[in-house]
Amino acid sequence: MHASETHAKGAEAMIPVPSFGKRTMFAGAFALSCGLVVLVAREVMLPFVLALVLAYILTPMVGRLETRGMKRGWAIVLLYFVVLGTLVVTIKVAMPRVMQEGTALVRDL
Repeated sequence: MHASETHAKGAEAMIPVPSFGKRTMFAGAFALSCGLVVLVAREVMLPFVLALVLAYILTPMVGRLETRGMKRGWAIVLLYFVVLGTLVVTIKVAMPRVMQEGTALVRDL
């Protein structure tokens, strides 16, 4: 064992510390295995990833509402109603046009 690979804790114990190459190789193997899990389970993981993205986007808005005096729980409820309302209105407005385009596409084929 090289001196750079050990860490002395007092005089009684020598604890091995992985070298930079070993740590890099472990991190690469870990990233590769995580990537493979995501690739294999992408259909199952999609809702979780979307939830994480939504939480990441909405967290600053919740914080902003909190600084204006709103309780955190009510800020979250308000933002979810706004997001869901926006989604419903967008679908309601866009759906007739999407149906027209789909019908025209099928007819033209």
